[in-house]
Amino acid sequence: MISERRRNVALFLLLLVYTSSFLDRSILVSLIEPIKKEFALADSQLGFLSGFAFALFYTTLGVPLAILADRYSRKNIILASLTVWSAMTVLTGFAQNYTQLALARVGVAIGEAGGTPPAYSLIADYYPIEKRATAAGIYSLGVPLGILLGFLVGGFVSQAFGWRAAFFVVGAPGLLLAVFVYFLLPEPERTAPVANADGVQAASGLMAVIKTMLRQRTIVHLLIAATLANFVGYGHLSWLGSFFGRVHGLDISTRSIILALLIGICGVIGNLASGRLADYLGARDVRWKIWILPIGTAITLPFIAVSFTTDNVILSVIMFILPAIAGSFWLPPVIALLPNLVGSRMRATAGSLLLMITNLLGMGVGPWFIGVVSDLLTPQFGQDAIRYALLTTGIFSAWSLIHFTIAARTLKADLAWAAKLDRAQPPHPTI
Repeated sequence: MISERRRNVALFLLLLVYTSSFLDRSILVSLIEPIKKEFALADSQLGFLSGFAFALFYTTLGVPLAILADRYSRKNIILASLTVWSAMTVLTGFAQNYTQLALARVGVAIGEAGGTPPAYSLIADYYPIEKRATAAGIYSLGVPLGILLGFLVGGFVSQAFGWRAAFFVVGAPGLLLAVFVYFLLPEPERTAPVANADGVQAASGLMAVIKTMLRQRTIVHLLIAATLANFVGYGHLSWLGSFFGRVHGLDISTRSIILALLIGICGVIGNLASGRLADYLGARDVRWKIWILPIGTAITLPFIAVSFTTDNVILSVIMFILPAIAGSFWLPPVIALLPNLVGSRMRATAGSLLLMITNLLGMGVGPWFIGVVSDLLTPQFGQDAIRYALLTTGIFSAWSLIHFTIAARTLKADLAWAAKLDRAQPPHPTI
């Protein structure tokens, strides 16, 4: 049994690792304009680079690494992954053309593929379900904190020393963090283990996990909704800097400060609020862990519309505060609920499948889609094309709230069914 102090230290370490992951992932976004200028790239190329090129490897490799995490040390997988993505971020700064830049980003994606699913599994073993959404909310702070640091470092370091230096500055600390992970991150005993005939804990096979997830209507609708939310979130993340630069004429340091505050600070508020609300309201009725998501999404839609259509830069920033708070609002409740919707030896694999689907279609397609729309509209609207491309994200936000609502309605029945898995189903053979 891990003491409360030790599990809180572990959660803090996982938060630092997640922050490093998003810092190394998002630094490219803050540097899109100088990279575009140096390599003479189209928006569609940049959207592909920041989206699909990263997401394809990040998501597909996450599944086999998560299967390993359901069998072997989750700590060691996180340690190896952190080392790889930090080293590849440093190498990105040496890229001399678009191909080398793409290959370096693929290297970062390969490293980051093994970081998050084992962390989801560890958090599920560190904390009981009544405290897990809050813990997941703290862990999820790595998203806005990484983005905040990415914009600040990208803006100021690139302006002073060039965009390449920014990759060196954000990649190197991850190698030091790996030392702390090695010595301080505990590997707890997995809760409710399934044993084979020899008494050896057995992880569920991939097909068993997929069948379980498809059986759960809540998971299916959460996957659809989260994918659409990711589509919108990564689309905004990738192109907001260009929007404020092209439409409102802000220089790179000014827009980096604005985006660091918008995405970073507001994201911290959103993640903490989401986790606390999910635990507080969910104690009365577990469905509130999901009900808060469509409600939050619906409130943000008019604010997004005003933010992208107004010609007043101050009003545009103010109107985007609420959407920025709600940007990753879905993440803590989903992280907290998913382990209890599958068997205990399916958690890392289920988490990786969640990441694969939501990120391949959300992270992968979202930035690229907006880049393509922007290129298509540029002949008619010029610099304003990015404004109208971003406006299309409102359609996908509205679509997501429908599936969040359906997921809330099926949650109770699916939690009851999943609770029987570990004690009722026969052990799965190790594949």
